[in-house]
This record gives sequence, structure tokens and C-alpha cells, in this order.
Amino acid sequence: TNITTFDEWAFRNDPVGIYSMVMGNPPYKNRGQELMEDPSWADYKRAEHYQLLRTLPMLNKGGLSVMVIPRSTMSKKDSANEKVRTEMLKYAHLIGAVRLPTHSLIDGKLKDAVFNNVATPIDVLFLQARGGKLKETKQEDQYIINGDYFKKHPNHIMGVVNEPNTSVTLDGKKFDNKFMFTRIIMKGKFDGL
Repeated sequence: TNITTFDEWAFRNDPVGIYSMVMGNPPYKNRGQELMEDPSWADYKRAEHYQLLRTLPMLNKGGLSVMVIPRSTMSKKDSANEKVRTEMLKYAHLIGAVRLPTHSLIDGKLKDAVFNNVATPIDVLFLQARGGKLKETKQEDQYIINGDYFKKHPNHIMGVVNEPNTSVTLDGKKFDNKFMFTRIIMKGKFDGL
């Protein structure tokens, strides 16, 4: 039988505690038809939420998950994203997260930094599996559930935050953000770690 989606594969195989590492960059979209392919996880309508959470039980204790997700998952203050953060922290410890820049400032001009024509900031999450699911989240993780990870760790943002309808000044030049999306502006070129 041909398996055509991650959702279908996960439902048919339901691997629990067998992988040491998972990495992913799930699509940022509503699941649509895929909801029917893994009905036990139908509460998660967004593909990025589903794949982030669905892969965590697949990890063995201490296993590592590295996921590339949109900023809203870690920062948006709404019930859907708070639920995702809560469930994520029941399955795994957040080792850390990095918010990637949307633009870079090179020779006084803004350029796409990471992905061409991607307006939303992207986060990379590093999670370590607990080896099961906690009944309750840990109190020290409440700020993450509340969407305040990057407020507590602003040094994990790779650039200057430029919210919609605000300005930032870099190298003596003012940049207005007239767009509906937040920009993260990195000065100079990123040459690697």
C-alpha cells in the first residue's frame, strides 16, 4: 500500500519511543484532508502543530527533536498555540530556541536573510524527549506556555525586532516597517557558527 503523507504513515505505524532524533520543517498550513489520515490527533488543525507534537512520542528518552516552525507557535498568545506549547512541554524539555532573521542589512540595504520571500519570522526549536508524557507541565516552564520564551531570552533572536508600523535605526539609517509582519533584521552577513 502506498503511503502518501506523514499523517498516514504516523497513523499506520504509530512508532513510540524508537527514534533518537527527529528533524522537520513541516508545512505551515491547515491540515485539511490529512485530519482524516490520523484521526487520533485531529485536535491539531495546523500541520506545523501536528507534526511538532506527533513526532515527540516517537523519540526515546533523551532523544532530540529539531523543528523549524513559524514564530506564532512560540509567541502567539491564543488558546491554540498555548495548547501546543503545553503539550510540547509535557513530552519534552525545551533545550532552547532560536528566532532566525527575516532580513539582513548589507551595505545599507535590506535583503532576504534566510528564505527568499518569507515574511514571517521562523523559529528553530531544540527539544529533548522526556521518555513519556508528564501529567502536568513543570512550573518553571509556565513562561514558555504563556508565549514569553523570547521575552525571557532576547539574545536568542538573531537580529533586531522591527514590529509592524514601527521604525528601527541601524547604522544611522531609519527603516520603517509598513508591512503587517514583524521583521527580524540582522546586520551584516551570517558566516556560520
